[in-house]
Amino acid sequence: MKFLVMFLVTLVAGVALVIPVVASAEGDRTLSPPLVQRGIGAVLTPDTMGKHGFSIRCKFIDHTITEGARPARPTGLVLVQVAFDPEKGQAISKIESATLQVREGDKILLHVPVRTSSYPRGRGISWIQFSIHKEMLAKAHLVLDEGGEGRPASFCVDLHTFYKADEKVGGDLLLRDNLVEAKVTKVLAGGGRYRATSEVTHVFKGASDLVGKTFEMTANASGESVLGAAAFTPPLRVGDRVIWLLRREEGTLHHVPEGVQVGGTRHLGIVRLPQRESKSDGDSAYAEALAWAKAVERTVKAPADNRFELLRQFAEEGTRSTALWAMEALAQGDHERSVAWLRAFLQRKDAAVWRKTLADQVLARIAETEWSPSPERLRLFQTWVGETLSTRDVEELLRSLDLMAQHPPFPSPMLTALLDRFSKSPRLSAKDREWLDRLRARIR
Repeated sequence: MKFLVMFLVTLVAGVALVIPVVASAEGDRTLSPPLVQRGIGAVLTPDTMGKHGFSIRCKFIDHTITEGARPARPTGLVLVQVAFDPEKGQAISKIESATLQVREGDKILLHVPVRTSSYPRGRGISWIQFSIHKEMLAKAHLVLDEGGEGRPASFCVDLHTFYKADEKVGGDLLLRDNLVEAKVTKVLAGGGRYRATSEVTHVFKGASDLVGKTFEMTANASGESVLGAAAFTPPLRVGDRVIWLLRREEGTLHHVPEGVQVGGTRHLGIVRLPQRESKSDGDSAYAEALAWAKAVERTVKAPADNRFELLRQFAEEGTRSTALWAMEALAQGDHERSVAWLRAFLQRKDAAVWRKTLADQVLARIAETEWSPSPERLRLFQTWVGETLSTRDVEELLRSLDLMAQHPPFPSPMLTALLDRFSKSPRLSAKDREWLDRLRARIR
């Protein structure tokens, strides 16, 4: 009889729960919980979650270990981050518990409840985070249970399908869908709603035969979305140009109503799509999205051997969205090379503080154990908060400090001293100081 020994690590709100699990690899000691007896319900994948009312983002990060001066190497464990958006998928508001299952056919090798982080005011599960061995992912599912009496529904998140999609995202520069610009050619209004028809005029990434193709979007005239459609205020008009993400399903084009996000956290959103071109001056959101889309196009068209240097250039010189996207795209590739470049970039004197804090945010995720709690990182932040800062520097530093406060990598007195030093910056607005006060309260 063979046994598999695995350590499951659950991290919620900065608390680590380590569960040693022993299960029979031959299934002679399988479990039969009531959940299994009645079935695991609808299977949720990137393609099916929407029709069941869910919006799920999964991120998979390889754990690494460093020994002396040797390069970091993977441990075989994968950190799994699962985030839910109740605005785009309201079904999560009914979910009360989650269970990690590892199956081999009909046999249950592992059945472990996982701790969850809830939304305020009882809006269901916000996110789940745990670690599992990579070899187990092909057999792993996350079972979500509704609460209530009777026969509450269950849903099964197929983690392996999300993992394969995440691998594809990395290979496709963090984009699963077609990135295009389209022009609104027709608008039909009635009954408090309108339906806009748009024609693709340019493809930044995706199938070139999309140029000239049309797709429709229905929305409320008030600007509120209908069935997950994008919301525009004021409503779309004929002649409007919009940058979209499009997905082709069974020969029909559908727009993807969610913004491009990285890392499963609101702090690390790259750019919100769709974005409409505005006739007013200073339309920074559209200009930011357009600059990013053009960077994506250049990278897609570049030879594979040239992509690392091109992404590095965008990271060093691009707008915020372009720089963060480039750093995240680099991190999806050669782990050792990416970590080395990010660490070297953080030491550069000629780089802006806000750009270096972006690099820190990426590095803290992809090299969590070796970078996040390191004395080198603390020294950098102590230097940055004492420098003459721009408004953008302050904004990004606050984002990074907010992330630190959620999962403190350093003892509370050290973080408090860091916040106190930052509070002396003359660039801080009254709103910034209120944010700092909230962070102090959180880490005490």
